Amino acid sequence: MKMKIALSIVFFFLVSSAIAGPTVAQLTGDWRYAEDGHSCENIFYKDGTFTGKVALQGRVVWEYAGTWSLSGDVLSYRYTKSSLARIPAGTAGKDKVIEISSVHYIMTPTAMS
Repeated sequence: MKMKIALSIVFFFLVSSAIAGPTVAQLTGDWRYAEDGHSCENIFYKDGTFTGKVALQGRVVWEYAGTWSLSGDVLSYRYTKSSLARIPAGTAGKDKVIEISSVHYIMTPTAMS
């Protein structure tokens, strides 16, 4: 009986952590990516704002800023500044957070308008 209770408690904690969504605290911070001459930096601030830039071969090709929020596993954002004409200030989007850890995150776009 004690073994079943112990296993039930372990299972509960494993399932709880597996279905727990990402948190604002996990996403807040400076995130960078670089590969094959392409780099990106996104900084999510705890006040719900963000800044970022994209570079190709070391030359910045896009700088942006905006606001963000997290609801469940959906990151919603709106650009308030953008140096890229095809993504002007006012553009909004949503990404689904697939995975997040202290060193990486994986998202997939769900909508942009």
